[in-house]
Amino acid sequence: RKMMCVCEIREGLQISQPSVSKHMKILEVAGLVEHKKNGLWVDYYLADGGKSPYASSLMGNLRYWLEDESEIKELVKKLSDIR
Repeated sequence: RKMMCVCEIREGLQISQPSVSKHMKILEVAGLVEHKKNGLWVDYYLADGGKSPYASSLMGNLRYWLEDESEIKELVKKLSDIR
């Protein structure tokens, strides 16, 4: 459950900061991510699914569906190299 700020997510995904912020808010409302304030920054991390039974199930399914996708593996490596 690595924490990442919007700027790190933006760098990894190559999309605008407002777009990242908007989508992270949607994911947070859905119970898929949570945030923690870090001074001026907001760090996001994957939720454990405790706030929503649907989120827990969805996260498990996503891991299963995406585990062998080469694009996802490349993105995970790229994001892990940031910071």
